[in-house]
Amino acid sequence: MATKLTNYDILKHPAADSADNDNYRDVIGNKTDTLAGNSLVSILRRVEGRLNNASKVYPTLANGVVVTADNVAWTLGAAVEVVPINTITEDFLIYLIKVEAVSLTDTYEVVLYSDAAGTIEIARFRTTRNTLFPEAGDIIISSEIIAANSTITARVANALGGIETVTVSLHYVEILV
Repeated sequence: MATKLTNYDILKHPAADSADNDNYRDVIGNKTDTLAGNSLVSILRRVEGRLNNASKVYPTLANGVVVTADNVAWTLGAAVEVVPINTITEDFLIYLIKVEAVSLTDTYEVVLYSDAAGTIEIARFRTTRNTLFPEAGDIIISSEIIAANSTITARVANALGGIETVTVSLHYVEILV
């Protein structure tokens, strides 16, 4: 005797890691799908696992990198290597810049690049030091995915001109494939 399927049977949730592809719910997946499944839920769990790695900092166990502004107001200074080539060996995202120090009361604009020449921009931010806010701080950013073994350079400009400095370090997370 053949089994008659009801609307409820057709619309019910698929079993965990179902590969039946009988309906859209098999493709979307079940909330109990594992990393081994083929559904969208499984794929998203794998992506989430790759992004939720331990955060890291560069330079580690050392002072940050000093970046010097040009002598002319709002003119970027020379590119300074923040992360040397072949240092971070997995693809990665930068999510926070730590401004460890600034040399004088001023407004600074820092630009990060993913190449030694300082031409491929990946992030830009401003920071201000004045009598009300004398401390440097953290700048939250969202960089694009940066290729493994890339060098990261930085350039800085300031509002007043003059050869001033900003000391930075990067917080990043590796994306494991």
